[in-house]
Amino acid sequence: MKLVLYLVVAVVAFCGVVTATLYFKGALNKEAIASLKASILKGEKESEGSTAPTLGQPLLPLATALQEKEKQLAQREKEIAEEKKRLDRERAEFDELRKEVEGRLKEMQKQVASLDEEEDKRLSEMAKTYAGMRAENAAKILEEMPVQDAVNILQRISPRDRAKIIEQMTNASEISEMIISRVGL
Repeated sequence: MKLVLYLVVAVVAFCGVVTATLYFKGALNKEAIASLKASILKGEKESEGSTAPTLGQPLLPLATALQEKEKQLAQREKEIAEEKKRLDRERAEFDELRKEVEGRLKEMQKQVASLDEEEDKRLSEMAKTYAGMRAENAAKILEEMPVQDAVNILQRISPRDRAKIIEQMTNASEISEMIISRVGL
């Protein structure tokens, strides 16, 4: 008894699915139903002679379209995977270049710091030399130098010796202004 009930429910469900499919495809009219009956009856007659199952006429285009969409989706997924690999390679190359540039930048900063130290030592030695000279002689030599160089040297000389040298210079006001602007007075 239960078996018969299950069989009836399965047949009703199948009929409901077929009806819904026909309704949504717009093929639920008298001509389409008559055509479907004919194809089913024709299919039953053919299936008696062969063992291969056949799809009904209305479902075949739907299955074909579904297979085509699956192929397109698989192709698109393949393209996305290839693009992801390409982006990963480019990101890795970019990271390598960034690291290389950062390394070179650090190296250059060290070189600049080293050059600044050497420049500072050189200017300090020159300042000691000029501080040890007579003020008139140091003033004459410093006046012949570019003003920036003279100011750099004078800044490293003690204020007392610096005053004596600047006092002897003809461009004393310009030199004094630059020293004051650097010190921030």
